[in-house]
This record gives sequence, structure tokens and C-alpha cells, in this order.
Amino acid sequence: MLVLVMSVSGCGNGNSGNDNATATQDTVATYKQNSGEFDWTGNEYTSALPKEKSWNISQYLIDDSRKCCSVIIDNSDLESTKQYVKSLEKTGVSTVKSEVTDDKKNPTLNYLGESDTYDISISYTGGITTISITKTK
Repeated sequence: MLVLVMSVSGCGNGNSGNDNATATQDTVATYKQNSGEFDWTGNEYTSALPKEKSWNISQYLIDDSRKCCSVIIDNSDLESTKQYVKSLEKTGVSTVKSEVTDDKKNPTLNYLGESDTYDISISYTGGITTISITKTK
């Protein structure tokens, strides 16, 4: 599911190690794992989005060359993720597609949205929410 969300948003990462900065000729990406230093309000990708105060960001990837950011929240639940999707409407995000499976054993949520300046995808499964933002302008 995580791979699907990151590939849909165009923001992916092949690293599996700890804190990494990856550089090639065309790309500079920053991947942080379990670092707790992600600044939601001071980040150009997430600053326009609401922040769920109870969520714990366990990993993030920022890829400025692709104009994208992915954030992994490891203590979420389906209900808080649904509420977060609803709160996006207040920021001008339009829903492109949304799908929720309320299966008691394995609930899932997949969401695609867009605004004037970014596209967003959200995925929830197994207590983990992934938010991927790609700037379009």
C-alpha cells in the first residue's frame, strides 16, 4: 500500500537504512527515520495542510527536485484519518477519489485530492497513515 501511494504521488524512496541524504546529478532527497524533527508548519509541502496533533511522524521523505514530500504516521487509526481527510476540504482540497473499507480486521482508506498548488494522496492501513504531497506550482 505504501509503495502504491508513493508511486501515485511521484514521490518514492529506495532507501531502507536510517537517516539518509541521497544525492545524484539531478536529485537531492532527504529521508529521515524515527527522527521526530519534522517541522509540519515550517515545511513548504505541509504548511498549508492541517496538522493532526495526536499523530507521531515516524519517517519522512523530502525530494525538492521532484517537488514532493511523504510523511508516515505510525500511531494513527482509521477514524482519525477519515477526520483528517474531511479537514482538508477547509484548505481548498478537492477530492479526486476516495475509498474506505471499514473491515473490522483490516480497515483501509485510500484518498486522492488536489488543490491549486498541490496534489495529495493519503493511505491508511494497519495503524499507519501515509501522506504524500506533490507541489504542482
